[in-house]
Amino acid sequence: MAKISTYPLDQTPSLLDKVIGTDEDGSGVTSNYLISDIVGLTPASTLDEVLSAGNTSAQDITLSGVSTFSDTLAVTGTLTDESGLSGTTGQVLSSVGTNVEWIDIPVQPVNLTSVLKASSFVNQMPSGLGVPLQVTFGSAQGTVSDPVQIDQYGLIRFNEVGTYFLSGYANVQRIGSNGGFCRLLYRFLVNSLQHGITKGVDLTNTNEMLPLETSQLIEVTSPATVCTFEIMRDLAGIDQGSLITQSASAWSSIPSASIYIQKLN
Repeated sequence: MAKISTYPLDQTPSLLDKVIGTDEDGSGVTSNYLISDIVGLTPASTLDEVLSAGNTSAQDITLSGVSTFSDTLAVTGTLTDESGLSGTTGQVLSSVGTNVEWIDIPVQPVNLTSVLKASSFVNQMPSGLGVPLQVTFGSAQGTVSDPVQIDQYGLIRFNEVGTYFLSGYANVQRIGSNGGFCRLLYRFLVNSLQHGITKGVDLTNTNEMLPLETSQLIEVTSPATVCTFEIMRDLAGIDQGSLITQSASAWSSIPSASIYIQKLN
């Protein structure tokens, strides 16, 4: 038998090529072996072994079946849907049964339930400059079993937790002599602390009348939360300006103050 080094070199080996070896299971006889059979003797590598050898790649990968991630999944590039689209700013991935697709966030209707309406038809006049006056809204309404109740002094009590939307209105009027200006301030308080900004109006003429409106969104996290509205004649103006009720010739009378409360369902 010639030396192996004298045989020509096969530049294109394949799995069907053969090599010579000793068969230890066959009494040490010399035998031919297919390269494919030899490769088949190599145990398959586990995923951990593959990742230990190198866990980064720039190649595309396609997986079928269920893929489960029990820890953090970090995406540094784009995430595409079944159509290969990566979506636009503000879109979310939504299931369509067998696949997912990027969609615009659906607009959810706001469902509000009216829980209190109250109005006062009594004039409400601060006693002097810099003296706060708690605004009233008519007779007491509701009980502790209602989401909201109000007493005759204008104290609003929330008996149920939730999100509430309040719309307040006051009819501001200057009564008295001309000269200077009066400034009437208006604020909303939750548990005796101011909530939101102070609002105000200036009146320069006697009998001048202006609507003062405010909207408040309040998140009630504990029952028995209380709210009030206050007005005050600012020290910068003269001692005039009140909440005045007015009758109308054809329509219903104008209240000095009113409150409308809705609860988000």
